[in-house]
Amino acid sequence: MREIDIRKSLNHKVLSLFHDEQDMIVINEFGICQGEARIDLAVINGFIHGFEIKSENDTLERLPSQQEAYNKVFDTVTIVTGDKYINKVTDRIPNWWGIMRARQKGKKVVLEAIRECHDNPKVDPFYLAQLLWQSEAIAILEKYKLAKGLRNKPRRYVWSALAQNIPVQQLSELIRETLKKRESLKSRYNLRVALPQK
Repeated sequence: MREIDIRKSLNHKVLSLFHDEQDMIVINEFGICQGEARIDLAVINGFIHGFEIKSENDTLERLPSQQEAYNKVFDTVTIVTGDKYINKVTDRIPNWWGIMRARQKGKKVVLEAIRECHDNPKVDPFYLAQLLWQSEAIAILEKYKLAKGLRNKPRRYVWSALAQNIPVQQLSELIRETLKKRESLKSRYNLRVALPQK
């Protein structure tokens, strides 16, 4: 069971789970924490969901560092894996992460929810702010009259200002709306899906 086959089924699964959404993007290979980690699939709608695939050809060596990064940014996380790792990942991930089992049935990979995901108890607003380009972050600061003295500062100061001055739930909403409008996400990821407005 190859990672590419699991990914294909996961894309279909995600679209079926959120088929009523009018404003959503699905991004494959979504980088976070300034390139420190890259999750296999991200869904951005009313929340920021992350899906990490562990196929039978993968190892779990990177899972601790991936977990540390994902826990800083995503509202929910689901790990998708086969029988080879299903018990091992259960013991290694936070209890708020969801688990999907991937099984080969004929030519298709079937995904089954083993454990539902729950809300991340502690998103880190500084790492969340890093999802923004500097120009996007400055635009938000200007909107809230917080940009004074920051326009020419390094990005870390801009992100820090967002994290310290805007409540995390409000910041998350602003970031989601910004990402949905970002033109590069419409072309950079060839498996990205944007649902049309109804």
